[in-house]
Amino acid sequence: QTGQAIQALPTVRNDEVGQLIHGFNYLLDTLAQREAALQQSEATTRQTLAQSQALAHKLERYQLAMDKHVLITISEVNGRITHANPRFCEVSGYTLAELLQNDFRLLNSGFHPKSFFAALYENVMVGKTWQGEVCNRTKNGQLFWLAMTVVPFLDEDGQPVEFISMNTDITE
Repeated sequence: QTGQAIQALPTVRNDEVGQLIHGFNYLLDTLAQREAALQQSEATTRQTLAQSQALAHKLERYQLAMDKHVLITISEVNGRITHANPRFCEVSGYTLAELLQNDFRLLNSGFHPKSFFAALYENVMVGKTWQGEVCNRTKNGQLFWLAMTVVPFLDEDGQPVEFISMNTDITE
């Protein structure tokens, strides 16, 4: 009947029929083991999915909190901006689309000498975090100051592949 487990057959003969029954019982046992392993795997997958969803929700909450205060950008090694959070866009006056088409020279206020940015770049290119204060210029020409931390993300060879910049607006 459908939906009912197939029972192992008793082996009562030592001839070919007995060997077939033994083979049939072996297949049933193997099938039962694989079914149990599949059920365990499914349970583990459900648990992992639930944990991943909970972590994703937690990260969304953390990001929401960060976006209320911290100005965040992510850039490639060449300085091209690949992400800016809404708070960065708000303070800089640029839209995300405008920022994504450019590098950080767009924001250069002219306040710092080239050697300042060369030292920053040299530091992060060897995998070190850089911290300092930077004066930038908004889209409408106003100066704004940031307390900045730049963290390099490294590949498996220890080479930077992108940078995340976390900033606090310290303009007075």
